[in-house]
Amino acid sequence: MPGAHELLRKLKIAQIPIAIATSSVSHTVPLKLVHHPVFAECVDLIVTGDDPEIGNGKPSPDIFLLAAKRLGLHANECVVFEDSPSGVQAGVSAGMSTIAIPDYRYLGEAVGDHVFTHDSVTVIDSLQMFPFDDFFRYI
Repeated sequence: MPGAHELLRKLKIAQIPIAIATSSVSHTVPLKLVHHPVFAECVDLIVTGDDPEIGNGKPSPDIFLLAAKRLGLHANECVVFEDSPSGVQAGVSAGMSTIAIPDYRYLGEAVGDHVFTHDSVTVIDSLQMFPFDDFFRYI
Protein backbone atom coordinates (compact mmCIF):
# COMPACT_ATOMS: atom_id res chain seq x y z
CA MET A 1 0.00 0.00 0.00
CA PRO A 2 1.24 3.49 -0.73
CA GLY A 3 2.57 5.05 2.45
CA ALA A 4 3.21 1.73 4.26
CA HIS A 5 7.00 1.99 4.25
CA GLU A 6 6.97 5.58 5.45
CA LEU A 7 4.47 4.81 8.21
CA LEU A 8 6.51 1.82 9.41
CA ARG A 9 9.66 3.91 9.59
CA LYS A 10 7.84 6.66 11.49
CA LEU A 11 6.42 4.13 13.99
CA LYS A 12 9.86 2.56 14.46
CA ILE A 13 11.54 5.93 15.04
CA ALA A 14 8.85 6.70 17.63
CA GLN A 15 9.68 3.34 19.28
CA ILE A 16 6.13 2.07 18.86
CA PRO A 17 6.04 -1.75 18.83
CA ILE A 18 4.93 -3.11 15.46
CA ALA A 19 3.36 -6.48 14.71
CA ILE A 20 1.97 -8.03 11.57
CA ALA A 21 -1.07 -10.20 12.30
CA THR A 22 -1.80 -11.99 9.04
CA SER A 23 -4.20 -14.77 8.16
CA SER A 24 -1.51 -16.12 5.84
CA VAL A 25 0.28 -19.30 6.84
CA SER A 26 3.80 -18.95 8.17
CA HIS A 27 5.68 -20.41 5.19
CA THR A 28 4.19 -17.84 2.78
CA VAL A 29 5.10 -14.73 4.79
CA PRO A 30 8.79 -14.56 3.76
CA LEU A 31 7.72 -14.87 0.11
CA LYS A 32 5.35 -11.93 0.52
CA LEU A 33 7.88 -9.75 2.36
CA VAL A 34 10.96 -10.45 0.23
CA HIS A 35 10.46 -7.29 -1.83
CA HIS A 36 9.81 -5.11 1.22
CA PRO A 37 12.97 -5.09 3.39
CA VAL A 38 11.57 -2.23 5.49
CA PHE A 39 9.26 -4.77 7.10
CA ALA A 40 12.21 -6.80 8.35
CA GLU A 41 13.84 -3.61 9.62
CA CYS A 42 10.79 -2.28 11.43
CA VAL A 43 8.49 -5.12 12.45
CA ASP A 44 9.02 -6.60 15.91
CA LEU A 45 6.66 -9.56 15.61
CA ILE A 46 4.75 -11.55 13.00
CA VAL A 47 1.76 -13.69 13.99
CA THR A 48 0.39 -15.94 11.27
CA GLY A 49 -2.95 -17.63 10.78
CA ASP A 50 -1.51 -21.08 11.47
CA ASP A 51 -0.12 -20.13 14.89
CA PRO A 52 -1.15 -22.90 17.33
CA GLU A 53 -2.31 -20.33 19.91
CA ILE A 54 -4.99 -18.93 17.60
CA GLY A 55 -8.37 -20.51 18.15
CA ASN A 56 -10.28 -18.80 15.34
CA GLY A 57 -9.31 -16.76 12.31
CA LYS A 58 -10.55 -13.31 11.39
CA PRO A 59 -13.21 -11.94 11.97
CA SER A 60 -12.48 -13.39 15.40
CA PRO A 61 -10.13 -11.08 17.35
CA ASP A 62 -7.83 -13.96 18.37
CA ILE A 63 -4.87 -13.07 16.13
CA PHE A 64 -4.84 -9.41 17.21
CA LEU A 65 -5.19 -10.28 20.89
CA LEU A 66 -2.31 -12.75 20.61
CA ALA A 67 -0.11 -10.16 18.89
CA ALA A 68 -0.88 -7.64 21.64
CA LYS A 69 -0.12 -10.20 24.33
CA ARG A 70 3.23 -11.10 22.73
CA LEU A 71 4.13 -7.41 22.48
CA GLY A 72 3.22 -6.97 26.16
CA LEU A 73 0.37 -4.58 25.39
CA HIS A 74 -3.29 -4.29 26.32
CA ALA A 75 -5.81 -4.24 23.47
CA ASN A 76 -6.73 -0.61 24.14
CA GLU A 77 -3.07 0.36 23.55
CA CYS A 78 -3.11 -1.04 20.00
CA VAL A 79 -4.00 0.31 16.59
CA VAL A 80 -5.06 -2.08 13.83
CA PHE A 81 -4.63 -1.24 10.14
CA GLU A 82 -6.87 -3.37 7.91
CA ASP A 83 -8.17 -3.45 4.37
CA SER A 84 -10.67 -6.30 4.63
CA PRO A 85 -14.08 -6.37 6.31
CA SER A 86 -13.20 -9.47 8.35
CA GLY A 87 -9.96 -7.85 9.55
CA VAL A 88 -11.75 -4.64 10.49
CA GLN A 89 -14.34 -6.66 12.42
CA ALA A 90 -11.53 -8.50 14.22
CA GLY A 91 -9.91 -5.21 15.24
CA VAL A 92 -13.20 -3.81 16.51
CA SER A 93 -13.99 -7.05 18.38
CA ALA A 94 -10.53 -6.96 19.96
CA GLY A 95 -11.29 -3.51 21.38
CA MET A 96 -8.46 -1.90 19.44
CA SER A 97 -8.45 1.40 17.59
CA THR A 98 -9.12 0.29 14.03
CA ILE A 99 -8.06 2.05 10.86
CA ALA A 100 -9.74 0.80 7.70
CA ILE A 101 -8.10 1.30 4.35
CA PRO A 102 -10.75 -0.29 2.10
CA ASP A 103 -9.60 -1.72 -1.19
CA TYR A 104 -12.50 -0.58 -3.34
CA ARG A 105 -11.32 -2.71 -6.26
CA TYR A 106 -12.52 -5.74 -4.35
CA LEU A 107 -15.37 -4.27 -2.32
CA GLY A 108 -17.08 -2.24 -5.01
CA GLU A 109 -20.33 -0.55 -4.06
CA ALA A 110 -20.89 -2.81 -1.04
CA VAL A 111 -18.63 -0.82 1.31
CA GLY A 112 -21.60 0.84 3.01
CA ASP A 113 -22.84 -2.60 4.08
CA HIS A 114 -19.59 -3.51 5.78
CA VAL A 115 -18.13 -2.93 9.23
CA PHE A 116 -16.17 -0.01 7.77
CA THR A 117 -19.12 2.12 8.84
CA HIS A 118 -18.80 1.11 12.53
CA ASP A 119 -18.51 4.09 14.89
CA SER A 120 -15.14 2.99 16.27
CA VAL A 121 -13.52 2.64 12.84
CA THR A 122 -11.54 5.41 11.19
CA VAL A 123 -11.67 5.07 7.42
CA ILE A 124 -8.88 6.51 5.27
CA ASP A 125 -8.28 6.13 1.55
CA SER A 126 -4.52 5.66 1.90
CA LEU A 127 -1.91 5.08 4.58
CA GLN A 128 -0.45 8.35 3.38
CA MET A 129 -3.53 9.98 4.95
CA PHE A 130 -3.10 8.38 8.39
CA PRO A 131 -3.24 11.14 11.04
CA PHE A 132 -0.12 9.94 12.89
CA ASP A 133 0.09 12.92 15.25
CA ASP A 134 -3.57 12.58 16.28
CA PHE A 135 -3.13 8.92 17.23
CA PHE A 136 0.30 9.15 18.83
CA ARG A 137 0.38 12.66 20.27
CA TYR A 138 1.33 11.47 23.76
CA ILE A 139 4.58 9.73 22.86
